[in-house]
Amino acid sequence: MQKNKLWRILGMVNFGLDVFILFFLIAADWIVIPRLLQVFGRAHPMVLHFPVVFIFLLPIIPWVLSSLSLDKKNSRQFMGHYIILAHFLCAITVLFGLILSIEGGYTGEEVSYHKWGGVILLFLLMVLENSWYWPVMERRKMRLALFIPMVVLVITSHIGAGITHGRDFLTEPILKKKTKKVPLAEAVVFRDVIHPILDQKCMNCHNATKSKGELILKDSTSILNGGEGGPVIIAEDRLESPLLQRLLLDIDHDDHMPPKGKPQLTQEEVLVIREWIKKDNLFDLHFNELEPTDTLAILIEETYHYDDEPVYTMDAANEADIRSLNDDYRLLVPIAEKSPALYARFLSASHFQPEYFAALAKTQEQIVDLHAGYMPVTDEDLLVLENFKNLQVLNLNGTAITDKGLNVLHNLRNLQKLYLAETSVSLEGVQNLLEVNPIKKIYLWDTGVDSSQMVTLRQDHPMTEIVGISNPFGNKIIALNPPQVKPADPFFQTATTVTVNHPIPQVKIHYTTDGSPPDSLTSPLYEQPLDIDGDTEFRFQAFKKGWLSSPVIDRSYYSSKHTPDSIWFVTEPNPRYAGQGPSTLINFKTGEKPHEDKNYLGYREKDAVIGTRFDDPVTLEKVVISGLSKTNSYIFPPSRIDVEVRNKQGKWVKIGTTVPDQPAFEIGYEKYFFTVPLEQKIKTNAIKVTVHPVQNLPNWHPAKGDKGWVFLDEVLFQ
Repeated sequence: MQKNKLWRILGMVNFGLDVFILFFLIAADWIVIPRLLQVFGRAHPMVLHFPVVFIFLLPIIPWVLSSLSLDKKNSRQFMGHYIILAHFLCAITVLFGLILSIEGGYTGEEVSYHKWGGVILLFLLMVLENSWYWPVMERRKMRLALFIPMVVLVITSHIGAGITHGRDFLTEPILKKKTKKVPLAEAVVFRDVIHPILDQKCMNCHNATKSKGELILKDSTSILNGGEGGPVIIAEDRLESPLLQRLLLDIDHDDHMPPKGKPQLTQEEVLVIREWIKKDNLFDLHFNELEPTDTLAILIEETYHYDDEPVYTMDAANEADIRSLNDDYRLLVPIAEKSPALYARFLSASHFQPEYFAALAKTQEQIVDLHAGYMPVTDEDLLVLENFKNLQVLNLNGTAITDKGLNVLHNLRNLQKLYLAETSVSLEGVQNLLEVNPIKKIYLWDTGVDSSQMVTLRQDHPMTEIVGISNPFGNKIIALNPPQVKPADPFFQTATTVTVNHPIPQVKIHYTTDGSPPDSLTSPLYEQPLDIDGDTEFRFQAFKKGWLSSPVIDRSYYSSKHTPDSIWFVTEPNPRYAGQGPSTLINFKTGEKPHEDKNYLGYREKDAVIGTRFDDPVTLEKVVISGLSKTNSYIFPPSRIDVEVRNKQGKWVKIGTTVPDQPAFEIGYEKYFFTVPLEQKIKTNAIKVTVHPVQNLPNWHPAKGDKGWVFLDEVLFQ
């Protein structure tokens, strides 16, 4: 009796869910989903597996029950309960899907078909639940009606897979026709070079059906339309275009594209996009219009292959193995969307461990490109590569390997490109390798093989391209990596020294302090450490003949000429984000991401009011506030900053205020520095700073009208 009561309650829950879903369908255009509930929407791809299994088994269960020794009443009751549970799971999945669709980023016919397919499926289950005990349902032929939800499920699921993984995801292996490449002389740069890169690495999240950030990259029109954050190509300053800048960000940055864990663009692909985006006729430019010496032409010649692209037939690696091999110091991703072939790279020499290298054996069949350059790899570490039979590219530049390590590579018959620059290999070791394994291209600059011996190698192995020190990267122009700038902390008291270096020798580093991008002709050349005693905003860029210049690195430094002798909270921060107390704001330590860093103070429900006192009066001209923004976590710049001093009568008097600009679109973690100039120089020993959080989030934000957070890490007195 109790069990039947529970099933009746679940049936009533189903009715309530159905009514709520109907309301959702009618009022969808007026509904705003709170950020907390968006989590349920994003769980839609997870929970859908439960109703899929239940509904797929729906027509099979009666046949199973008929083969058991159950009487008709119990079998019928069991099936009725089964349908109630399937109805419940389907309703939850449909509701979560509707929440996800309102969040944004999902548009087009496929989304509409998928949504209404789910609603139809739910309606069929509702009809089944309420008609299962009708006498007509006892007829054996009526049991065939149970196949109808299964058919609708298959169609709806197929459309859903296309939304998540790309159109025709299920049938693609048997139906997709390979697009034939045109000869290079007939190529249109965007159509034949740029668009295929975007199609492989970006289109999964930026297509007509699934448009993250409302950005679609399928054609020139959609690219020029931009996304919710505005244009992705900035006509006035092409190199600052978000389409390029997102590719150049550190892979761990929230705004880096593609996101970490997705197939990444190769260095060559990024360079091609960088050179293409500088051209005037972006979408109509033909390859044969480029000068042979044009950097874009050289890069395209190196990367464009008219012959068929390789087809990898190995089984895909276990997803759990791929996840376990991806961490802060090691990257393992497919070389292209939906490809079983993998690209592996080690990211930090200081954190490299031999066991990290050996662990790659879990995916030895799938790794075709392995980058271990400038890691402390030894001959012993290379032993694990004996079974990497599909390895095609191996980068061992700057490692500790010798001729002994090359012996491991003798049987890697698919190896086509080998980087051995800056290693201790000799002519004998390379000769022995090429005699048994004629690799197509090998890099040998700055090794034990001198220029005369390279001539010998070229004569003995004419089918192998030997790249020597005179032209270490063949015809390919490589971009320099960014300069390394110290100190990392932007705050100092009276003076500090900025040092800049670069791992590649003979690189020239130019810089500016006026906000303009550096150039190699007119900008100052960095020759020795730079001493500064005031606020300075540097822009550094590395240059070297035969190389593309590095990305520009921005570093800002701010002084705090006066440090309070005492500081206190007039208003307490949120207990979750209380940092290390009031001293957090004067410890000369910058906060890092995430915002849970103990160098931040967080305020939301009330203004951040900070009191300070100096034992001896100080003369002030301005106050600088440093903090963090991350709009999807409700963290915005302050709406206003006020500075007050205590007058002779003991009253607080406002002597400075500033109103920071607010973001017009979603941004990831971003540091800010806001200066509050005082109305006049003033001598005082007591200062109060009030930082006002945003009270109403802007209309473009999913939580528009809600309160924002403000996160602070330093207050500087100048």
